[in-house]
Amino acid sequence: AFVALADDYTATYWNPAGLAFSKYREFQVAMDYLPLGSVTTFDGNRDTAARRRVRLSHAGWVRSVPTTRGGLAFAFGYSRPYILDNVWSYHGLDTYRGSNRDGFYYEITPDNDTIFDVLQSGDHIYYDNVDVSMFGQLSLLTGAVGWQIAPGLGVGLATSLVTGREHQRFKFRAFWANEGARDVLYRANTETVDRNYSGFDARAGILYSVSKRFSLGLRLAVPQVILMRQEYTLRDSAYTYYKEYSEQKATLRSAFTGAFGLAFRFPMLTLSAEAAFRAPFAEAKAHSPRRDWKGGGNVGVEIPVWHTPLLLRAGYAMQQLDLHPYMLEWNDNFPALEPKMKDIENVRRFSGGFAYLLKDVLAVEAAYAYSQWKATMLWSNWENSLREEHTEHRITVSFSLRY
Repeated sequence: AFVALADDYTATYWNPAGLAFSKYREFQVAMDYLPLGSVTTFDGNRDTAARRRVRLSHAGWVRSVPTTRGGLAFAFGYSRPYILDNVWSYHGLDTYRGSNRDGFYYEITPDNDTIFDVLQSGDHIYYDNVDVSMFGQLSLLTGAVGWQIAPGLGVGLATSLVTGREHQRFKFRAFWANEGARDVLYRANTETVDRNYSGFDARAGILYSVSKRFSLGLRLAVPQVILMRQEYTLRDSAYTYYKEYSEQKATLRSAFTGAFGLAFRFPMLTLSAEAAFRAPFAEAKAHSPRRDWKGGGNVGVEIPVWHTPLLLRAGYAMQQLDLHPYMLEWNDNFPALEPKMKDIENVRRFSGGFAYLLKDVLAVEAAYAYSQWKATMLWSNWENSLREEHTEHRITVSFSLRY
């Protein structure tokens, strides 16, 4: 809940207007440790999966400019606010409910024989050891400015080059399971998707200090436009060896997003609250989840420890799960299918941490957050749904040098 409090480098993301109240020249760097976990239920079976990694969260520089009245500051840096990691696994029996589907493989022989697999409504497929892993992020290379245009009133603007990479891997074995038979359909099917992203992000903010104890903040972000280049590879060894490769391009467009927050500063604590939203996509089809508003709320508290340079913090957030934050426009009508999601539960996040200040020169901050969300995935033409329960642990450590 930082939109009414941000006054360091992270204001470039939360509220650029907070830079107008920065009193220091500051360099800040932060690292994340991200363990992810999931529990899935499919055909009555429960499976678990996990992954973890360490990464650079952000690194940036703030340059406050001496002024006779008000304040002015610039910021430049690199951050990774959008995490694309995910992992889950499942196994079990499913039933095909669609119309007949024809697929084929080219057998690696001198005659390149064609082998057809045909699914008919009512066919049973047993999936064994399905493992899904996604790894990536979107990064921002940012320049920002904050300026006090009146006593206690600051405005700010941040523009960023968006870059990123993502790797997805779907690996499984599958068998025909009709009338007790277990014939191989896919022996070692591995599908990989590699994506590269490039685009822009722009956000503006207002921060108004009504008094020394009370402040209001507002952030608005215009829709991002991101170009995506995708490489798709399929490998399978059910019929000796088969490989398929293709390239696609797409344009991703986000919707307007924003947040409004307020903060109260008392001698013994600081309280903050925030409401955030994602606007509907006007071009989305009727009854699409992209036509819905998405929102959430956050609250936070900071308590100084008496006679020490130590601050203790805690927070809670509840947000609607937004599984469709972008509109995708494929350049070549690539048939990208999306599952239907139902029984979606809100994202809940609990956090706590501390900041240690050393003579107003060096600040060491650490925080831990625990998040969880749940949803059920159902693919068209298939009978069984997949129940997902995801958890994320996040440990962040940052260092700030002020001079």
